[in-house]
Amino acid sequence: MYFKKCMLIFAILIVIIGCSKAEKKKETTTVKEPVKVSQEVTPAKLQKPKMLHSSVFTDQTNWKNGFSLKKKNLFYFTILKDEPTPVKAGYYLKFAMSGEAKVIEVTRGENGPNSSIFVKVDKDLNPEKDGNPNPIIILGFETRANCFTDNKEWKNGIHLTKTGYFYFLLDKKEPTPVQVGNKVRFAQSGEAVVRDVFRTENPKMASIFVGVDKALDPAGDGCPNPIMILF
Repeated sequence: MYFKKCMLIFAILIVIIGCSKAEKKKETTTVKEPVKVSQEVTPAKLQKPKMLHSSVFTDQTNWKNGFSLKKKNLFYFTILKDEPTPVKAGYYLKFAMSGEAKVIEVTRGENGPNSSIFVKVDKDLNPEKDGNPNPIIILGFETRANCFTDNKEWKNGIHLTKTGYFYFLLDKKEPTPVQVGNKVRFAQSGEAVVRDVFRTENPKMASIFVGVDKALDPAGDGCPNPIMILF
C-alpha cells in the first residue's frame, strides 16, 4: 500500500512539472505584433543646411580669409585627409554677401594630415564679407537622370511602373550625396521630397536610385533635363 501511494505522488509531481514546463515554453515562444513605423517624412527628419568655412589663411598678397586676391572667384578650405571632397563641379553655394554661385571647378591638394580643397565659382567673391568666419552654405547640386531606356521599366532614367523613381550615376568612390528628406527640383514636375534612397555598384560606378513623393514625367523630367538636389 505504501509503495502504491509513493507511485501515485510521483505521477502527480511529473504531471505538475510537465504542465509548468509547457507554460514556460508557451510564454517564451509568444511573439508580439511588430510595430509598424510610418515612412512619412516629417519636419524633424528634414536635413539641416550643410555648410563649410573657408581657411583663415591671410598673407595680404595672394590670399585673405582663404579667398584669392588675384583670382576673384577662387577660395579654399581644409578637411582631414581621409574625408571625401564635400563639393564638386555642379554644386551650388551661398555666400554671406555674394549670394548664390555655381561651382565650376574643384581641385584637391594633400598637405600632411589635411587636404586643401580649392573651389572656383561662376562669379567674383568678396574676401572680407564672404570669407572666414562667414559660413558658406551648400545649397545642393545639379545632376541628370541616367539616359537608360528600355521602354518596359525605364525611360530616360525615370521608372515607368514605380511612381516617383529615377536614378543617376556617380563615381564609386563618392559617398551617396542625397538623403531622405532632401528636396528635388525637376524641370517639369517642380519640387518633390525624397522618400527613399538606395545604391548599387559595379567596379567603377555607383547607381543612386531615388524615390520622391510625386509622379515624374520621363520626357520632361528625365535625361537630359537638369535635376537639382536641394540640401
